[in-house]
Amino acid sequence: MQRVSSQMTSKRMIRWLGCIALFIPCMNAWSTNWLLLGQTSEHQVWLDTDSVERLANGDMAYLSMDIAKTGYLPAGASEVLAIADTRYEMDCYQARWMERSTEYFSDEGKEVGKAPEAKAAWAKIEDGTDPAFVYKKIC
Repeated sequence: MQRVSSQMTSKRMIRWLGCIALFIPCMNAWSTNWLLLGQTSEHQVWLDTDSVERLANGDMAYLSMDIAKTGYLPAGASEVLAIADTRYEMDCYQARWMERSTEYFSDEGKEVGKAPEAKAAWAKIEDGTDPAFVYKKIC
């Protein structure tokens, strides 16, 4: 009788592990790792560490999220927003970075616009800035 019970437990354990194995890919798709870059009384800036990638030209690309404490209405937004997701490119060899694109979101997560396309320009990485912190982490 004891042997049958342990066999039943083994079968249940195998089924349970199979369910977990099916669920793990879904968990990874939903998870994002965020690293706080800096904050002031007005906003917080976060780095999406899952977004960091090496581009074909050798530069690094990444996404950061700026969360405002109070809503604001920048150019290109259709309504008041609290979150701006910005894609950046970083040249690790020449210690410089540039903004690629910015999307705006309401505090409910609704997309409310994009920043007007600006002429892409490289900027030197200055000590004590958010790009300097990212540079130390990804370069």
